[in-house]
Amino acid sequence: MIWKRDRLAADQYASLTAAFTAHGFAPPDHIPQHLRRQLIPDENRLIAVGSALFATLADDPALRVVELPDGLGVCLVHTARGGGKLYVAPDETALFVGSSVDFGSGLEAFRDGARTPLEKFDIDHGRTDA
Repeated sequence: MIWKRDRLAADQYASLTAAFTAHGFAPPDHIPQHLRRQLIPDENRLIAVGSALFATLADDPALRVVELPDGLGVCLVHTARGGGKLYVAPDETALFVGSSVDFGSGLEAFRDGARTPLEKFDIDHGRTDA
């Protein structure tokens, strides 16, 4: 029997693909974004991590989430003036790049292992009240 995607409910599709996504295989590109998020439960955790980090950089940032290819994680994009991009890996390490860096260049650096030390996100780190 051949299972066709258009004949499966989201929970049926998730149960069939869970073994693959658990090992880092991303769902095919043709799967709608709302179903992809259901198939990748860690994505919500990475979004929460990235949102918390971005909150240290900007007041109430308006973030857009981009799923990265090959199970690399997510990218949170803050498009306001002076914004930037925050690439978050499954191990919760992150790379922040300013808005002057294009998405592809940031992704290449992230894929090559570049990360921003977490202490860089603590804007009050090392300061004392005067």
